[in-house]
Parts: sequence; structure tokens; C-alpha cells
Amino acid sequence: MNKQEWLLTQIKKFPKLSARELTAKLNDKKLVDNPEPQQQVAVLPSLDKVLAVVTPQEAFNISETRTYDRILEAFNQRNTSNIISYLGVLKGGNVLSESSYAKLINLLQKTQLDPDYQSQVSMSEAELARFSIILVNEIEELV
Repeated sequence: MNKQEWLLTQIKKFPKLSARELTAKLNDKKLVDNPEPQQQVAVLPSLDKVLAVVTPQEAFNISETRTYDRILEAFNQRNTSNIISYLGVLKGGNVLSESSYAKLINLLQKTQLDPDYQSQVSMSEAELARFSIILVNEIEELV
């Protein structure tokens, strides 16, 4: 259903409301159950967990590469795909063993339910219908 069709259903649903009143009603935000499901998000391992799966020599070798700063930046940005790419570079350059690489990839692929998810959010009827703010003239054009 497009925006105009949805607005027509709202006009029919609330025939006694003026265009201004209906606009206010459709844009009024209220607390509702979040229409988006809670997502899985990556759980980045701590430095302790990372160091536990690489050998001391590998840890030293990694810290001596230019890729090390890029990995730290990717960690700070929580960019798992970049971290995995950089680890692949290190594995390809024989800085990181196949075994350590596999263990690190396993750590990086762990997920959890998004801890920042809000089960209730403030949304308007228009937003729940997947439309932006309704303007008075949009309703006036249809009545």
C-alpha cells in the first residue's frame, strides 16, 4: 500500500477529524512494541582471548606489521569483516598459522542478541505504517 492509499484509509477511519487533527494524530508518537526483531550482533573478543589463541611469537610478529594498526582500528570500529580480511593477509604472509587463524575466525564469528535493543520504542502511526511525517497538505489533497 502506498502512502496515498494508506492516508485514504485513515481519512475513512477518522471521518470526523479535520486535516490538521488527523495529521496530528498520525504523527503523534507513542510508546509501542518495537516492530523490528532483536538482531544478533558480533561479540568481539577481548585482547586476552585473542592472545590465548595465538602463540607468543605470532603475537610479536603481528605487532611488528603495518597490518597491526589496521586491525586495531577495525577492532575499535567493531568491523568484524575488516578484521577477518586483515587476518587473512597475515595468514597469507605466514605471520599467522592456519591453526591460529581458524581459532581467531571462530572467536570473531560469535554472536549474541543485541544488548542495546529496545523492546519498546517511540513511534507514530505513520512510522508504524513505514511512512515519514505526514503533512497537512497531503491529507487536504485527498479530502
